[in-house]
Formats: sequence, C-alpha cells, structure tokens
Amino acid sequence: MSQILETPDIALRTWKWCQAAFASRGRKLTFPKHTDPRKTYQWRYAARLARKIEEWGFDDATAKVFISSAVDYVSEKKLLHKGLSVFFQSNMLEVCYNRIRKHASKIANRIEQLRLAHDFVVVKCAGRPLVSVLLSRDSFDKFRNVVQWYDTGRINILYLALSIGCTSALSKLAVIAGEERSLLPTESELYCLAVDFVKDDELRLQAKSILGNDWRELCLQR
Repeated sequence: MSQILETPDIALRTWKWCQAAFASRGRKLTFPKHTDPRKTYQWRYAARLARKIEEWGFDDATAKVFISSAVDYVSEKKLLHKGLSVFFQSNMLEVCYNRIRKHASKIANRIEQLRLAHDFVVVKCAGRPLVSVLLSRDSFDKFRNVVQWYDTGRINILYLALSIGCTSALSKLAVIAGEERSLLPTESELYCLAVDFVKDDELRLQAKSILGNDWRELCLQR
C-alpha cells in the first residue's frame, strides 16, 4: 500500500518539484499563511500527484522531467493560475503522461540512430583517420563519403552535429568543395542542434558515451 499520505517528506518533495517547475514559468506556488501545509488542498494535490508518480514507477529524475513537461503543457493551455488542482481536472495527468512517453520514445530513437551512425562510420574507417575517410570518395565523379552517407541515411544530422570529426570534415569540405558542403545542413543549424541537445544532462552523457573521443565538446553557459 502507498505510504505517500503517511510520509510527509515524499509529498513535500513533490511539492518542491512542482514549485520549481511553476516558478520557471513565472508562477509562484505557496501555501496559505499561518496554516499547517498538511491541512491545505495544495498539500493534498501534491500527495495525490506523488502517489501517481509512485504508481508509474518513476525514479526522481523521471518524476522531475514529468512534472516539468506537465507544467509546460499546463502553461500552453494558460491554466497555470489553477495551481496543482489543474492536474486533477478531466484526464490531464494521463494526457501529460502520454506526452512524456512519446517524448521519451522520440529521444530513445534519436540516441539509437546516433549509435548506428557511429558504429557504421567506425566500421568504414577500419582504423583510418575519421576526417580523411569522411572526405574520401570512390571516384572523382562521386560525392565525398560524408555527403553520400548523409544522403542515404547511414549518418544523420545529430551525428553531424555532435561528432568533432564531422565538424572538422565539414569545415574542410567548405574549402575544397563548397558545392558539396551546401548539400548538408548549415554550420548554424548543426551548432544550434548540438547546443539544444547537450543541455539535457542525461542525453549529453548518453551521446558522449557513444561517441567517445569523437565527442564534440561544447561550452555552455548554465
């Protein structure tokens, strides 16, 4: 049986996660003054939310991501003023749950595509320098490997954005064959994608573990 209501620390922790998520969207959550928080509706909503999180089996990191995503959705619907009660209107929690599941599936697919691209290139390199292999071509009437592989889907835009070898190869390609470089995503597109991707600590660690020494290190202001 759930011990949420009997364990104030769990409800309070969930409340604080919600408080931080609402604050990041410009809405302040507070308990009524001069009142025991555990006797308020906000506390009951926090406890109910904690119980749902427990039922879904979320760990702390996933719970915080879920709450952040849910508050994003509530903000889009312009319902932040309702506080935590909004989560228990209609099927709001289920909508938010399905939303984060779809997002998680999309992220998992991107990570897998990055892994497949990296593994493909490693095999093709067979110990040879990555940049050299990316800029090689089968014959003078063929595109360079990096262009061919991107065009055929063997490597994807995320790999181009996060691989330091690709970054170097594309810079050189712009000099030696500008018309081929124009067939690939622009430098600004790749940089913006990389920056957006690595802002998520978990995604950054996963991608870095895949690419190893080929990881493109980005300096971000946090």
